[in-house]
Amino acid sequence: MNSEDIRSNRKKYIKSAIVLLIVIVLLLFCNFQNKHLETTHYTYETEQLGVDLDGYRIVQISDLHNAKFGKNNQKLVDRIRECAPDMIVLTGDLVDSNHTNVDRVVQFVDEIVKICPVYYVTGNHEYWLDTSEYEKLMDGLVSAGVVILDNQVVEISRGDAKFRLVGLDDKSLADGTLEALLSDEKELTVVLAHEPQYFARYAGTGVDLVLSGHAHGGQ
Repeated sequence: MNSEDIRSNRKKYIKSAIVLLIVIVLLLFCNFQNKHLETTHYTYETEQLGVDLDGYRIVQISDLHNAKFGKNNQKLVDRIRECAPDMIVLTGDLVDSNHTNVDRVVQFVDEIVKICPVYYVTGNHEYWLDTSEYEKLMDGLVSAGVVILDNQVVEISRGDAKFRLVGLDDKSLADGTLEALLSDEKELTVVLAHEPQYFARYAGTGVDLVLSGHAHGGQ
């Protein structure tokens, strides 16, 4: 092998090593992104909300896809507790239809219902489950004390202040269900809807705040 061949092989080796290093870095970064907990805070201000609900705090959890943060998801439970929420909303895809672990989800909600009231709407992955897994999940959520908002409206009140919480089933995001659920009352309305791509439709109904997931990261 002459010196030119040696240099050529060395360049190929260096290129291969660089590509391998980039792949390793990307894999580590993706793993970090999926396992690292980061809390994002938003402040919503409105004159519609009475003073008795001033400072009301909602924690939104979406698209867990059966992720695990510490033993029994304790890191996630602790982080939620640190936020001192008045309400927790679960906006779909708690499970992953490709590697489903319903027991892990139920164990998680069993803990967070001890913090404050928990409300839930379905995501697309829930509907990709087989019937037995879907029923097991719904039964587990109900038994834990989670309120499943299946195209329903509930009133949240404290003292003289109140607002409406509307939960849309993932199959009912664009079929007129939201319009049908809303009354003519001019009351602060918060909507839980898993998928954000129908936002213009949600906003067109005049609701005040929409909490969605699906695109991962939350909107």
